[in-house]
Formats: sequence, structure tokens, C-alpha cells
Amino acid sequence: MQGTVIVTFLTLFFTVIVLTATGYLQMAADMLKIHVGVWAHFIFFGLFLYTGLFFGYGWSFFIISSGYTLGWSAVITANLGTVVGGIIGFVSSRRCMRSAVERKVKSFPGSWSRRIKFFTGEIERSTVAYLLVSGTMRNSNMLTFGMCNAFDGAMTNVSLCACVLCLLVTSQHIIVLDVYIGTLVDDFANPTAGTSGNGTSISPEEEAARRTLLIVQIAIIVSFLVLVTCLARCRLRRLEREHLRSQHANTAELEGLPA
Repeated sequence: MQGTVIVTFLTLFFTVIVLTATGYLQMAADMLKIHVGVWAHFIFFGLFLYTGLFFGYGWSFFIISSGYTLGWSAVITANLGTVVGGIIGFVSSRRCMRSAVERKVKSFPGSWSRRIKFFTGEIERSTVAYLLVSGTMRNSNMLTFGMCNAFDGAMTNVSLCACVLCLLVTSQHIIVLDVYIGTLVDDFANPTAGTSGNGTSISPEEEAARRTLLIVQIAIIVSFLVLVTCLARCRLRRLEREHLRSQHANTAELEGLPA
């Protein structure tokens, strides 16, 4: 089963890369934009539901694609799809995968088991701790969106309301930034045919300046996302080290040894 999941994931991943490089994905998005109309919102909503499942992948990619296809209205579709997909992934994982996941965790190496116990322990301390740890984990790209939902559902005892609150709080900046990237890519790939908004012609110099500005904007946004990922990873490692030091101190105190 694990081999099938890995092969399927790699196949889909490289298929997306090939289709993007050959321009077929852009062509499909343009067709959705021109011919499908408002029904494109329902298509992307269904894709967000898929990414909320434990085997789903491509949440950020679909948000960028929705921004390219739908414009800023994609923020609403992405939020609705993220919340509903997260609920489905959370509930299905809790009801169908909990016992299997617990057995699997027991077979992990010691370092992995300690890390998982640390995450679950911190998450279950309080709602605030859950929002901080789960939000940091979701923003660190350690796990996919669907795997984070499965982690919360199958490996913790947090409530569904807390999960929905975490989805709403921790995903807003990513949704807005990814939709913005999609709109920038649309402006870059489909510029106005030689005219500005008031109907006047655009000089080649002005068009080149606009393209440069779009590239700079996209580079700044991607850099910000990378920075958030790095900071989240560092924060998680620091929390884990503090947890291990605390455990060592408690053990030493019980044994009557200096911490």
C-alpha cells in the first residue's frame, strides 16, 4: 500500500511538471476561464476537497491556479474548499485510520516516535498550544495539507471546532499570497494586447517595465514564503530541543542527579 501511494504521488508530481513545462496546464486554465465561467469555482472547490484528504497533494498549486483562472474571487473559493476539505480529511482520518496509524507509529524508529510524541503532547496541552504548534507545522511544509489534517484527526484528541479554527487562522496568509501569485502570472502570461486600461497604446519600454515589475513581485512573494517556511522549521526544532532538555532535567531530578 505504501509503495502504491509513493508511486502514485511521484507519477502525479512529475505529470504536473511536464504539463506545466509544455504549456498544457496554462491552456487548460485559459479554457476554464473562457468557456466554463462560474462553474470553474466548483471545479477548484472539488480539487481543494481532494487536497484535504490524507493522500491529497497540490494545495498551494491549486490555489495559485485558481488565482490565475478566477482572479481575486478565488480567495473565497479557496477558503471554502480548504475548510470543507480539512473537515473531511480530519473526520475520515479519525474514524478510519486511527488504530492503523497508532500501530504504524509504534514501528517507527526511536527518534521519529519521540518527535511525534512531542508534537501530540504539545498540541493536546491547550487550544492555544494546538494553534501554535499545528499552525507552525502547516507552514513549515514538513507535511502536505492533507497529511496535516490526517495528523490532527488520527494522532491527536483535538476537537473538530479547534481544527476548523486552526484552518481559518493559519491558512489565510498563504491563500492570499498564492492567489496574488496566480493573478501576477495571469498578468504576465496574458498582457493586454498593446493597450493600457484607458485604450492608449503601450510602448515596448513600458511593457518591458511591467514585465520586470511582475517578475520582481513574484520573486518577493516566493522569498517571503521561503522565509516563513525556514522560520517555522527553526521554531519547530527549537521547541523540540527545549522539550528534550525539559525531559532530561525531569529525569535527572527524579534520579537525584544534577540536571
